[in-house]
Amino acid sequence: MKLKRAYSPKEVLNMKIPCYEFTGQWLVSIGRPAKSGVWIIWGSSGNGKSSFVMQLAKYLCAFDKVIYDSLEESTGLSLQMSLKRHRMEEVRKRLLILDREPIDQLEERLKRRGSPRVVIIDSFQYSGLSYPAYKELKERHPKKLFVFISHAEGMHPAGRTARKVEYDADVKIMVSGFKAWSNRASPTQYGRKAPPKHGWKMDKKRMRRKNLLYRLRKKGVKVNTRERCVYLPYGSEPDNIAQVRRLRREYDFVVQFEIV
Repeated sequence: MKLKRAYSPKEVLNMKIPCYEFTGQWLVSIGRPAKSGVWIIWGSSGNGKSSFVMQLAKYLCAFDKVIYDSLEESTGLSLQMSLKRHRMEEVRKRLLILDREPIDQLEERLKRRGSPRVVIIDSFQYSGLSYPAYKELKERHPKKLFVFISHAEGMHPAGRTARKVEYDADVKIMVSGFKAWSNRASPTQYGRKAPPKHGWKMDKKRMRRKNLLYRLRKKGVKVNTRERCVYLPYGSEPDNIAQVRRLRREYDFVVQFEIV
């Protein structure tokens, strides 16, 4: 078995790695990322994830051609509205939209000469990729940048495989409350000022509250966050539900009983 070459620290430091020369808020939030590798973006429904992805896709079109494989929404009304809202016709010559193209067919497209460098797959859950298949995909295309969009489960991508991709990805971005936080953004860049448009820092108490609400809704419990009210069937014991108990104690939520 032939071993791969070993490098000295100086040789590694002298390697020229192609990077995107981001500017403005994108530079503050993400830095100058490599032109190849893996990104993962996740967030719950209705929190601005699709809008952020469109903004990102449009910005990346300034540097490279981009493929957007719409596995989840297809080319339906929702995608049409998003394209119109973000004026994606401005990058029509550099953005290629695929209508639920399976991964094997997408790979055939990527093998073509001059194929786009950036590949956005929306969503990872709809791709059907296992972790070994994901690893093989990125190893077969070492010069491509794969951007996976994922559902969220609490504060992380949903599903065991997506969580593994999160650990493996070079850039990790969580979207919540119509703001996005990147693992590459240093909190020291923000100081005491408000965070930039694409970068945010959620305090621990807010994160805890969000997680409690998510777990509660997953159990089928209705919650009105504006009124700070949890709705339970008449005769239920609120203190038997850990999330309700903590919301009442730590966040001043109240319980209203409903007759089912």
